Amino acid sequence: RETVSFRISTTTYGARRLARFARGKTRSAEVLKYSFRATDLVFRLGGDEFVVIMSNADSSMRDLVRRKIEQANVMLQKPTDDLPPTSLSVGVAFADRENPEGDIFKDADTALYRMKEAGRCGCYIY
Repeated sequence: RETVSFRISTTTYGARRLARFARGKTRSAEVLKYSFRATDLVFRLGGDEFVVIMSNADSSMRDLVRRKIEQANVMLQKPTDDLPPTSLSVGVAFADRENPEGDIFKDADTALYRMKEAGRCGCYIY
């Protein structure tokens, strides 16, 4: 199997103080780690962007990945702490994708921007 790359951007609603913002990003990372396999790698790229790298994955896992992102968004939009609701906008590119325009990270980034254009809070697969 191949690798899949995600570009993830979080959106936080409501008033944001620096400490709450940082805690919200930590919560986003925890939800992502919980949502994926122990062998998947979750990295904070910077600011409000994360990357998930899944090995032994291919485009036959599209629906599974989409469900994982939907489940993560449900968890983030209904927080049980004092943090504001957060959502994930996700761009996904599988190594075996059709018609790649660039490397896997560039195509995941392209997918992320398409998701943001479509209204955020969801998953676009390249």
